[in-house]
Amino acid sequence: MITDKSNLKEEWKRMLSEKNIFQMADASIRKKKYERFKYSLTDLKLAIEAVQGPRQLSINKACQEYNIPKGTLVNRLHGHGSVEERRMGPLPVLSTEEENKLEKWILDKAHFGFPMHENEIKDVVQKVIVEDKRPNPFTDNRPGKKWLELFLKRKPAISKRNAEIILKARVSVTESEIREWFEGVRLFLEQEGCLDILQDADRIYNADETGVQLCPKTGKVLGPKQYRNFYDVAVGKEKECITILANFSASGKAVPPMIVLPFKRIPEDIANLLPDDNFVGRSDSGFRFNIL
Repeated sequence: MITDKSNLKEEWKRMLSEKNIFQMADASIRKKKYERFKYSLTDLKLAIEAVQGPRQLSINKACQEYNIPKGTLVNRLHGHGSVEERRMGPLPVLSTEEENKLEKWILDKAHFGFPMHENEIKDVVQKVIVEDKRPNPFTDNRPGKKWLELFLKRKPAISKRNAEIILKARVSVTESEIREWFEGVRLFLEQEGCLDILQDADRIYNADETGVQLCPKTGKVLGPKQYRNFYDVAVGKEKECITILANFSASGKAVPPMIVLPFKRIPEDIANLLPDDNFVGRSDSGFRFNIL
């Protein structure tokens, strides 16, 4: 216990001084900004030139002179990685040039009407790895979901979405064939003496059909963690569908829709629930407008 007032005063000064030092040290730590890379791309290129050029420096001396990590310089000298970028961690399985070629191939195929599925991209990368005997962290030399996610993140020009299936006959239609069809329609209307229809938006209609699955895919659901599987009980048959034919005029008017139900005989309670102005059809599965 300190009894002397002078000693007590000195002790307080010492404690305050230590506290101030700790505060200053803590502030300097907080203000210090972490530097991921301690070298520039210019230094990296100069180090490579110093090893491969007239100076013929050793790798160790070049690393010391230009402050380049030895592993980084060795990788770049052996062609692993690009001298135009700095990165940490293990080298990617595909080089930047290879990823750019893969990106162009994916976009070109989609442009010509052949978009690629995820498994196709994985197949291509797996083939490159196997044929080149390239070391990789993948199971069975096949990239997984995480690699594909990161690849798409590096290539924002590629988007992932659901594809709409269309028949080959629709894809192969040319502009001249479309113009020929419309010319045929015009000649028919002219022969029938009703060419004025084309000038009246209330008399031009467009119809299209859409299907509604009675047993759609559920997607992801939530439940107890210890359960191995979750089941969502569906009331309909897996392949059944309701088809709806919508029809609109060029002026924006709508015709009451036609609904095709998957029954050989429509139940009375369902028929009573339908609006009076709707048209109702039936088929075994709810598909196939062409039989109605």
